[in-house]
Amino acid sequence: MLHKHKCQACSYYTIFQITPMGHKATNTCTHCGDEQTIPWDNEIRSMFKQTQKALKDMEEFCPELKDLKEAGDHVLIS
Repeated sequence: MLHKHKCQACSYYTIFQITPMGHKATNTCTHCGDEQTIPWDNEIRSMFKQTQKALKDMEEFCPELKDLKEAGDHVLIS
C-alpha cells in the first residue's frame, strides 16, 4: 500500500510503502529508504486514512503535495 507522509529521516513529504506482515508492518520511505516497523491493526489503518485526508486538505495551501503520485516522488515544504 502506498501513502503520502512526511519522513522523519529525510524531512521530505514523500510516498511511503507499507508492507503488512501479520500484526506488524514495515513502513518505508521511497525517497531515502528509511524503514520503520509499526503495529498493523484497525487503529493504525484508520490513522493512515485520517492522515491521507488531512494531507489532501493541505493541498489547498501546499499545492506541491499534489505532485506526490509515485514511489520516489518527494517535496520539501518549509
